[in-house]
Amino acid sequence: MKALREWVQQWEKTGPELNRIRKLEAGNFDPAQTIDCFNDAFESALAMFPPDPDSGLVEQQRLYSRLRS
Repeated sequence: MKALREWVQQWEKTGPELNRIRKLEAGNFDPAQTIDCFNDAFESALAMFPPDPDSGLVEQQRLYSRLRS
């Protein structure tokens, strides 16, 4: 019970500070920059792990068909 009480007290202290940081970061949010970062990450992932020639949808539909039978 003591650990739970300490955990709650810690969050009572930490919560307002996290909220302040969230508001500060939200004010500095640049959607275009964020999209560019995600695009870079996506391109990097594609280069490192190229997609298979088959998306898997045909196999998924085959399994669904088998389940319906």
